Amino acid sequence: MTAEELKKAAASIFAEKGYEAATLSEIASAVGIKKPSIYAHFSSKEALFQAVWEDLAADYRKFVEDGLKSTEGEPPETRLFHIFKQYGAHFAKHAEVTKLWTRFLMYPPENMKDRIESEMLEIEMFLMRNVAAIFQEGIGRGDVREGKIEDLVAAFSCLREGYLLWLKFLKMPDDEQKARVLWNIFWDGIGRKQNEG
Repeated sequence: MTAEELKKAAASIFAEKGYEAATLSEIASAVGIKKPSIYAHFSSKEALFQAVWEDLAADYRKFVEDGLKSTEGEPPETRLFHIFKQYGAHFAKHAEVTKLWTRFLMYPPENMKDRIESEMLEIEMFLMRNVAAIFQEGIGRGDVREGKIEDLVAAFSCLREGYLLWLKFLKMPDDEQKARVLWNIFWDGIGRKQNEG
């Protein structure tokens, strides 16, 4: 039995039941050990929960960084579409991860609420700073009409979150063609050619 196996089992149970309802006994049972054996790795349920959160946040940061790196050197529209599409596709495909994020963000333990919100905001702000720089490049290249960068970033964020909700909660298929149609409507709205006739 390793700490990694415990964290994996705990993540599934936290995703399903939330922090308050999950018990160390059922986490131990899920990996075939007795509850006291958990303490060889984690001092408490809170410590185990924190470890699961740290892994979740680290994985998301890597996901964001990899998405940015994978399109370096590409035109702004290509980069932005990739970030938009991969976000919805990733979370729609990984149901347990999505459920775990919902538990962490919507129903965290009170003593971890500030930490979770702060660390999540830091990752999102890192992404949005990069998105802002991509929009700025698009304006400089003449691909995007002049406008407030923060408004463009806000519109992009809303589109990204809306696409995920559309996929996840309306049970729509992750369809490349549909994603492109939605993206083109957005891009036509901010593109220089569309707005300058």
